Formats: sequence, structure tokens, C-alpha cells
Amino acid sequence: MFRVTSLLLAALAWQSRSAPIPSGLSRRAGEEPFVLPPPGPDGPGPTFDATATRAATAVQIRSAASPNTCFDVSNFRAGDFRFNLVPVAPNPCDSTVEGQKFDLITKGAHNNVADGSRTLIVSSQQFTCVDRRGNINDRTRPGLFACGGRAAGDGETTADQQYFFNSTASLSGGIGFPIVNNAVNNGVGPGNQCLTLNADGFLSNTPCAPPLFTSEQTWIIGDGGSAAPSRVATASATTETPAASSTLSPAPTASSTSTGTPEKFVLPKPVDGPGMTYLLSNWRTTDVQVATLGPTFDATATRAATGAQIRSAASPDICFDVSDFRAGDFRFNLVPLALKKFLSDEVSCDPRGQHNNVADGSRTLIASSQQFTCVDRRGNKNDRNRPGLFACGGRAAGDGETTADQQFFFNSTASLSGGIGFPIVNNAVNNGIGPGNQCLTLSADGFVSNTPCAPPLFTPEQTWIVG
Repeated sequence: MFRVTSLLLAALAWQSRSAPIPSGLSRRAGEEPFVLPPPGPDGPGPTFDATATRAATAVQIRSAASPNTCFDVSNFRAGDFRFNLVPVAPNPCDSTVEGQKFDLITKGAHNNVADGSRTLIVSSQQFTCVDRRGNINDRTRPGLFACGGRAAGDGETTADQQYFFNSTASLSGGIGFPIVNNAVNNGVGPGNQCLTLNADGFLSNTPCAPPLFTSEQTWIIGDGGSAAPSRVATASATTETPAASSTLSPAPTASSTSTGTPEKFVLPKPVDGPGMTYLLSNWRTTDVQVATLGPTFDATATRAATGAQIRSAASPDICFDVSDFRAGDFRFNLVPLALKKFLSDEVSCDPRGQHNNVADGSRTLIASSQQFTCVDRRGNKNDRNRPGLFACGGRAAGDGETTADQQFFFNSTASLSGGIGFPIVNNAVNNGIGPGNQCLTLSADGFVSNTPCAPPLFTPEQTWIVG
């Protein structure tokens, strides 16, 4: 039997009751012709790259899962005044629609990788690039943005718009688009994210394990006919789906001894990594300063809860669990945030402290009461797009101060036992309110994911009972 690890909310907090997320996404505008905006005083705007090397020109990009469904950016009015942030909204394929035509640029003004191993996906109509965070309605999802990543068109290169590309692949047979930014192992294997056809009619970035892609992550370039490609590898169980579900698979077993009992966590000694003693010498003098780093208990913190369990509203007998500390690195950073059946009931919480610099209690840290490390949105060793424990402050050796990757919006007047959400502060939209935000979410594979949310509305899988 496992002893569920108690967690502490190093508080600065926010919340709400469970409710469905409204889509709020618009469809294409119709037959209005697109007119390229003129250059402005702040930049050239979108321009045709005559120097570029193209693997494909003015082609449709159709889904292998639904071969009559194509990338479509015809609704350019859905973007901002520069026609940035236009959602990619797959629609029925129509070769006469200019908004369904794209170039794959493997080298050019906005793609600085000369060997053809990366591609941009550029609208042949609007000369803007598919950006992993370019959907105006949900900035965690793909849409068009000025190539190079600067709104006025004066940017150079950004990994948010680059996708790993196999120049020898059959485009008409179907390819995947693994995202370069935050890629793992150069875009090969688990821990990566790919452009994916979503059930709501738009694109999402979802976990993938190239060269294996699901049919929803496989795209036929050009006229691929109506049949799904036979050559596309089927994704194995290592490919995750981001949709949360209350049907939970057991998380992997925690570290245990030969007797089958959980291994006791011992705070690392200085020589083990966290807590390591560093000699910091001032090169101007002969002075030597000794600094001890690593996870430590913050006695100065204000706590909204202490030693508390965090249970899922969708499955109330399932709790946050980081007992498997050996799953992390040698410092016990990157411990995956698993979900397991709870066995005991301990509570604790903090609204301010040395790693939480927001004094009004509107944000919280979630710190392990056992390990003194914080839930980080990218702290899962096996998939850096998912939450796990990391040294509070964001520096591996424990000498960090504050990072938005570990802060969550928090309502200090909310009923913790009634259930709250944990909207992530980093990359938040509208101060964590409404669509375009991401929240900690119960995932079907037994771990926690970051998925789109629209606070103060949360699904049951995004609602957590504290205590």
C-alpha cells in the first residue's frame, strides 16, 4: 500500500466550481477577398519570401483521420487588426478556397536551418505562419502569426513556428508536424507535441511520439484522395491524448523496498545535489562565500493549507501523489505528479513566501510537504509538457527565487473543501480569466496534464478538493 504524499499549497490562490468549458470559437467568414495589409511605421507586415526553398507550394493540408477535411484560414477577420492570430479551422476541402493553400518552407528568411530538417507552414494567401500559440481565442492552440514571431512582421526566426520535417518522406502519403519549441530528443519519441485535428473543429497541440502519429496527427500534403494513407504508423500506448477523463488508469507504482513497503524519503545531503554546498568566490578579491542550496522548508511562508491532500472532483478517491521520488533526477527534481487512491488525510497551505512574490494572496504555489519542492507545469521527467515537482524558484540546485511556471491563480476567499481550479500563471490570458488559459487537469493515464480552461469555469477533471 502506498502512503499518499501530502502537498502544501504555498498560497497565492484562485478558484471556481466545476462547469463545462465554452468553446467560443468562430468559423470562417465567407467569401470576402483577402487584401494584404500595407506596411506600417512599426514594421513591413507579411511579405512573400522570394528567397525561400519550398517543399510544397500552394497545397492543401488534409487530415488522414478525415481526408475531406483541410487546414483553413479563410476567416482572417477572426484575427487582430494585422490579421495575426487567425485560428486554423479545418473545413471541408475545396481547392478553390485560397485560405486552404499553404507553402512548406524548409529554408528562408524565417527558417534558419539550412539542412531542410525543419519546415514552416505558411499561408499562401496571407504570407503568415502557423504558430503553435497563434489562435486568438485560445493562445495554447495553433493559428496564423507573422513569420518570425513579431507582430509587425520584423521578426527573424522562432521555434514556435518550426516543425521537424523529413525531406525524404512522401508528402502525399501523410506526415506529422512535431513542434520544435520544447521538443525532446530532437523531436523523436515521447515527450513531444504535434499539430492535431481536434473534435471541436480546430487544431490543438497534443502529446505525440514521432515517428509514430495517430491519424489525427497525420496530414496529407496535396491531393491525397479520399483514402487514409496505409503507410502511417499507428501510435502506440506511449502517445497520450490530452482530453481528461474520469476513467482513470492506475499510475505507475511508487518506489518501494524489497519488502513491498514505500521507500522513505530522505532530504538529499549537500553532496547529493540539492543542498549542495557551493564556493562562490569574488574574482575581485580573495573572499570565499559558502552557500547551501537545495529544497528547504520556508518558515517565512504564509500558508492557506498545510499537509493537505488534493483530491479530484471527478474522482474524489484520487489524490495528487509524488511518492515515487526515485522517478525524478538525481536531485529529485522532475518527479512526475501522479494520481492515486488516497489513504490518509493531512492538510497545509501558504499564500506568500520566498518563492512566491505576490503579496496579495492571489497566487499560490503547490509545494510537497514531504520534499519541499514545487509543482511545476513542465516538471514531469517523462514528458516535459506536463506537471511534476521541481525545485521551488525554478533553478535545479534550489537557488531560484520565483517562476510563473510554479504559480497558480488562487481565490483566497474560496472554499478549499468545495473544490477549486489551478489556472497556470505562465502564459495566462486576461489575468487567468476566460478562454486561452491552461489548468492542472486529471488525465486518463494516471498523471496530471495542463489543458485548456476558461476560469472561473472548470470541468470536474480541472476541479480539486483541498483537504
